[in-house]
Amino acid sequence: MPSRPVRWALAAVAFVALWLIAVAVSVPAIEDDLTGRVERQLAAAGIDQVAVDFDGRDGTLRGPENLREPALGAVTDRSGIRSLEYETGEPPSPTTTTAPGQVTVPSVVTAPDATTTTSTTSTTSTTTSTITTTTTTTTTTTVPAGPAVDASATIADRSVRLAGFVADDGQRQALLAAATAAFTPQGEVVDELSVQEHPNPAEGQSAAQALAEALGAASPTLASGTFRTGPGTLTLTDGEAFSEAAADRLGASLDDIGSRNGVAVDAAIDPAENDEDNLQSTLDTLVGRAGITFAPDSAVVEGSSEAVLDSVAEVLDEVPEPPVEVRGHTDSVGGAGPNQALSEQRAAAVVDELVARGVPEDRLTATGAGETEPIGPNDTEEGRARNRRIELIVGEGG
Repeated sequence: MPSRPVRWALAAVAFVALWLIAVAVSVPAIEDDLTGRVERQLAAAGIDQVAVDFDGRDGTLRGPENLREPALGAVTDRSGIRSLEYETGEPPSPTTTTAPGQVTVPSVVTAPDATTTTSTTSTTSTTTSTITTTTTTTTTTTVPAGPAVDASATIADRSVRLAGFVADDGQRQALLAAATAAFTPQGEVVDELSVQEHPNPAEGQSAAQALAEALGAASPTLASGTFRTGPGTLTLTDGEAFSEAAADRLGASLDDIGSRNGVAVDAAIDPAENDEDNLQSTLDTLVGRAGITFAPDSAVVEGSSEAVLDSVAEVLDEVPEPPVEVRGHTDSVGGAGPNQALSEQRAAAVVDELVARGVPEDRLTATGAGETEPIGPNDTEEGRARNRRIELIVGEGG
């Protein structure tokens, strides 16, 4: 029988041997687990041209240079990863090589937000003992699909078309509310906006808010153009304002909106070329969006219509010749006689507002049609709102 020192030495050798076996089994399992986890995040982000390799807990991504930032940004769950670098190059073709006795852990690909559990059990036997090592990793990952917001608003004539996506339904409802306030009841809002849920919707909040505010500023100043917003940006392309003064006002408003919301604004705005041929269509567009509104049952112009009246006066100044009839309309509530009187009073109030802005009084005529010329049904609130309106009708000659 071996002496006690010899038995201790043999025990120490056995312990070291078993420890080395455990390390040999667990390190590949860790590498395979981290590789699979990163591959799943890349796949969820739609990135399939980047290879993943781990040496222990140090990872390397390899692929085209243009995928460097998207790939590194897609790996949001880095628990257990010591370092992650990116090398430019062609990713190797996928191969599977298993050395004798090696334990291979299969990759598992799941949809975003899924919970993935990978278990690996390795058993190694010697003449003296059996060791079982189990490595279990549970990861719940929400992977951003891209920017939190990418939305557009295209303005043409009396309509605005919303398209693209925002990060949550609150942002969508805020944009719809802003568009409705700026372009109805006389105009139209076309809603093609969708919600693409994002793990951090706050990233798109400032941009969505800037677009909502831009719609309010654009309704009385911008004849046509397309706004687009993304993370930290707001752009306006093909912008044509109703007049040169309106272009200046809109530019100043957009600068203020960008500063207030912390977004970079890039706006291209040109003034329209107004003449007698397009004067009627221009005035129809101006007062055919949110319209010129009044306090209930009164001829007091509301403050929200001040910007519309500013643009009308500026357009009339650029086209100074034709006379213009200002015609008031009401809904059918209240009786024909009172409604006729109210429509005349409101038309006269608009004439006074335009004269105060420099339009010659002898160029303007105030008339009222009362409830006799509806453009919507008077049995719905929406229809009655459309019927309560001011029209500007360009006359002949000058």
